[in-house]
Amino acid sequence: MLAKIDRWWLWMVANLIGMALFLECAVKTWVQPELVNEPGVNSGEGIIWGLTALPILLVFVLAHFVFGIVAHRQRERNGSWRGEMFVGSTLVIWVAVFFFDNAHHGA
Repeated sequence: MLAKIDRWWLWMVANLIGMALFLECAVKTWVQPELVNEPGVNSGEGIIWGLTALPILLVFVLAHFVFGIVAHRQRERNGSWRGEMFVGSTLVIWVAVFFFDNAHHGA
């Protein structure tokens, strides 16, 4: 039982580290706050974002599919929603982190 609890807490910690890495890469491509409302201003860093932050995001999206299936099968076997709750909650946080990043790329 303890191994299952540790695995899902490890999942949460891994996702939090992934979110921090994603934001660390993404922050380099954000538009300067004083230039956000200027017409025609673009960060011009889409390629940098695509080569650094996007792969991190895609790895964790894929991991959510895989671990979501694992958590669902676990619930079918023993009726525990614990894994699905961890996977679902980290997915919601990832969506929030993605929108937070997107809000800083300018209009």
